[in-house]
Amino acid sequence: MNNKGQVLVLFIIILPILLLGCACLIDSSYMLYQKNRLDNINYDVLDSIKTKMILTEEDVERLILLNDSKIVNEDIVIDEENTMDRNISISNYILVNSIFGRLIGIDEYKVSSEVSIKINNIS
Repeated sequence: MNNKGQVLVLFIIILPILLLGCACLIDSSYMLYQKNRLDNINYDVLDSIKTKMILTEEDVERLILLNDSKIVNEDIVIDEENTMDRNISISNYILVNSIFGRLIGIDEYKVSSEVSIKINNIS
């Protein structure tokens, strides 16, 4: 029996599946990288709010856009329950261009992030 021809056919059938799996893995990794980056920007902004006591939502938005101008801020809420406590929440997203998703018709992904913090004992 000649098995060399059978292996070649199997390789040709499996190769596109392997390439598609690798492309999906690369796109997913890039999305997770962007999500982590967006979360880090939001946490840095929250840390600067805690230390510098930024009071307005415009200052928060300006600080976020200073890090990356492609970020779209959906909702920034600075809620003062009383004079001693503040609740701050940031909700935003970034549109990430797809690397290999264009092969199946996906040009970009929406990567969103939502973080919040409660600051006690404001003096």
